Amino acid sequence: MIMEIKLRKIGILGGGQLAQMMVLKSHELGFETFILSQKKNDPAALACHNHIIGQFNKISDVKKIVEKVDVLTFESEFVSSDVLLWLDQNYKKKVFPNPKLMSHLADRLFQKKTLKKFNLPQSDFFDFYGYEEFLKKSVSRKLPLVLKKRKEGYDGKGTYIVKSLSEKKLKTFIESSTEGFIAEDFIPFKRELAITFSRTSGHTVHVFPVVETKQTDYRCDWVKGPIAHPKIKSFITKVKEFLNKNNYIGVIAFELFDTEKDILINEIAPRVHNSSHYTMNACEHGQFEAHLRAILRIKELNPKPVVKAFAMANLIGNGKSSFKLKTPEQGHLHWYNKSENVKGRKMGHINTYGSTPEKALQLALQMREKVMS
Repeated sequence: MIMEIKLRKIGILGGGQLAQMMVLKSHELGFETFILSQKKNDPAALACHNHIIGQFNKISDVKKIVEKVDVLTFESEFVSSDVLLWLDQNYKKKVFPNPKLMSHLADRLFQKKTLKKFNLPQSDFFDFYGYEEFLKKSVSRKLPLVLKKRKEGYDGKGTYIVKSLSEKKLKTFIESSTEGFIAEDFIPFKRELAITFSRTSGHTVHVFPVVETKQTDYRCDWVKGPIAHPKIKSFITKVKEFLNKNNYIGVIAFELFDTEKDILINEIAPRVHNSSHYTMNACEHGQFEAHLRAILRIKELNPKPVVKAFAMANLIGNGKSSFKLKTPEQGHLHWYNKSENVKGRKMGHINTYGSTPEKALQLALQMREKVMS
C-alpha cells in the first residue's frame, strides 16, 4: 500500500533572507513553498523551485501565487495598500497576518494609534503632512524630535532626528514624501530591547525571551539574551490582549526602548524579525517554525531556550568585490547567498551560546571577525 502525502502549500510575498529562512524551515517540516519576487537569484528563490517572478505590490502578480497555495504570508510589511485591500476582499481567510491589520501596522500613524488604543507604552507623537504644518505643530514641543515617514521605513531609512528647526536638511526631508509623517519625542534610552510573540488560532500566545539589541548606523549589529526587566511581565500581558483582540495570526516582534524606569515601544514588525534569529539554534523551536505552524493552524512547540544564554551577530557587507567565507570554529553560521557584497547589506548571521549573554556575545563577535575576510 502506498501512502499519499499531500503537502501543505505556503506562499510567501518577497524573496529576501527572511523568506529564504521560512522556505528552508518549510522544507524541513515537509511543506511546499511558493515565492513571489522579482529576481531569479533572490535568496529565497535560490532555495525554492516554485519561484514566480513578479512584484508583490502588483495585484496581477500576487494573483499568480495566491491561487496556488493554501496560505499566504509576508516577508515584510511593505506591501501596497491596494494589494492588501484586494487580499482582504478576496482571500483574507487564507492570508496571515490579516491583510487589513497589516495595512494598519505598516502605516506608522495607524500603528501608533493602535498602540494607544490598547494602552501599550510608547513615546508621545503627532502627525503632519508638510513642512509648514510641522513648524506649526512643533512650536510647543521640546527638541529633539524624531521624524518618521508613515510608510516603508526600515534600518533608519525614512527617519530624521530634528535638533534645530533651522536645519537646512529638514525641509528637504519632509518634502521627500507626500504620504505624511509622524513626529515622536526623542527618548534618551539606556539600551534597546526586543521581544517576539507568536499566536495561532485560539488564545494561546507564545513568548520568546527578551533580548538586548545593538544598532549601528540604524541597523541591527548584534543581539544577546535572555534579558530581565521588572516591567516586562505587565508589558507581555498587554501585548497578549492586543494580539487576541485583533485575532493576530503569526509571529510579531516589538522593538523597545529601556529607560531604566520603563520600557517604551519603538517599532512593531508584524513578521519574523532579525532580533529573533537567535531562536533558530537557541530555542526548542525558532521563530520561522513558529510562524509557519501558526499560519497553518498547527499546534506549536515550546519556544523556551535550550541553552543558558545566547547571542547573534549580523554579518554586514563591506562592499568588496570578492572575499573568502570561512566556517566559524564555534557557533552556527547562517548565510543568505546574496549575489552582491553591498556595503551595509545583511549577508548572514552567526548564532552562539555561552554561560552568560555577555560571553555568548563575545564569542559571536570573535567568530564574526574570522568568517568574512
